[in-house]
Amino acid sequence: MIAHVNAERLEKRSSDDVEDNAWTTSTWLGEDEDDLFGQLHDMFLDQVEECFGKYQLRKKHRRGCFGYTSSNRFWNFDPHQHPCEVNAVYYLNLPKTDNELWGALMLCEDPDSEHPKPWDYIIPKEGMLVLMPGWLWHDPLYVPTKEHRISINLEAYLKRYPEDEEYHEWNLRYV
Repeated sequence: MIAHVNAERLEKRSSDDVEDNAWTTSTWLGEDEDDLFGQLHDMFLDQVEECFGKYQLRKKHRRGCFGYTSSNRFWNFDPHQHPCEVNAVYYLNLPKTDNELWGALMLCEDPDSEHPKPWDYIIPKEGMLVLMPGWLWHDPLYVPTKEHRISINLEAYLKRYPEDEEYHEWNLRYV
């Protein structure tokens, strides 16, 4: 999976990039030869069902995922949301660093509100899957290594919007 993401990274980097490690993007990964990303997506949907119960997918839903990589050559704190009901991040590769907060997933309900709540964070581990509502603002912190931090974004377009408490109970397994 890492090789597939890196191949996409090298294929889609901009002409401004002078080295292999000077790239970041969130790009649709499409199908891989062994269907590993499709299988990851299916496992994600299994976890959605475990967390929220039986669900129905909207017509807009598609099987697949996005790859996101970053390194010390590029980083920009760019909090964002997703248009889906359930968003997830799967951590594929996390470079070794001297501080567990490097590359942490930062989360905030509404950073632009008049009285925003403080940012919270999750310390990722390789193989971890974090579920969150699509409306939740999030972005990773800087990674101070040449080696790329690789995460996979997965989205579920459901006919029912899960309650926030349902996410909390599921994500307690990481606390």
